[in-house]
Amino acid sequence: MNKTVKLGMYCVVALLLLGLVGTLPVLAQSTEAHYFKAKLSTDNENPVITGLDAYASARFKAIVNRDSGGAITSGTVTFDVGYQFPGAVTLVGMHIHSGGLGENGPVVISSGLTSVDSSTGSGSLSNTTENLTTQAQLQALDGLIKTPQLYYVNLHTPEHPAGVMRGQITTETFYFKATMLPENEVPAISGLSAEAPVLVTLDVTRDDSGNITSGAVVFDAQYRFPGAVTIVGFHIHSGQPGQNGPVVISSGVESISDSTGIGKIVKVLSLPT
Repeated sequence: MNKTVKLGMYCVVALLLLGLVGTLPVLAQSTEAHYFKAKLSTDNENPVITGLDAYASARFKAIVNRDSGGAITSGTVTFDVGYQFPGAVTLVGMHIHSGGLGENGPVVISSGLTSVDSSTGSGSLSNTTENLTTQAQLQALDGLIKTPQLYYVNLHTPEHPAGVMRGQITTETFYFKATMLPENEVPAISGLSAEAPVLVTLDVTRDDSGNITSGAVVFDAQYRFPGAVTIVGFHIHSGQPGQNGPVVISSGVESISDSTGIGKIVKVLSLPT
């Protein structure tokens, strides 16, 4: 066989190999966005912070990068938090911790917040982490995506360096409205001109089968009575119209005295996993 024929055979083989490579799937890195929520309150801290009427609502956006095998290689988390305190406050920390409801766990992702002063006690924060690349940070990102209910976020103040309010992380939100009236009670209460529009916000997480694994409830009521009033309970009951049923979710309100009879109640609580 002469050299010309051999060279022609080599060219054919090379072309066949190139064609084969062109049919192979291309595996590349990918980038994903995941969204999370949390409702924070002093009642959710462990131990509970008493005597401080404060709460916050948080949203998180996690951007993660994966290699061709699906493993997370890096990521960032953006914290967007709206907070409400009764007066001036200094916030000195905002973190995601590992830990289920009622458990205190270590910081796994820090927002980078060091110190923010608010003269009014209400405001908002927006912080994005540095690029997360350590093994511990990557494990936290993976856990946050797979089991968000096993993580919580909290805010810290100089007076409460271990945490002033916290909330378990959730992924899905529902809103419910109702207007409470004396005549809707069973039996009806007559002779009392009072009402209370209510907004109930329910945040939940679900497992792979769609079952709810955890949740957080916000009770938000604007009440109006004709005069001074003491409120000794605020609950969700099961029951059809005209029926009395058992308490299924309690707001935790035990006694609120109001000399004007007009006011607002906001209570935030996390529900057991």
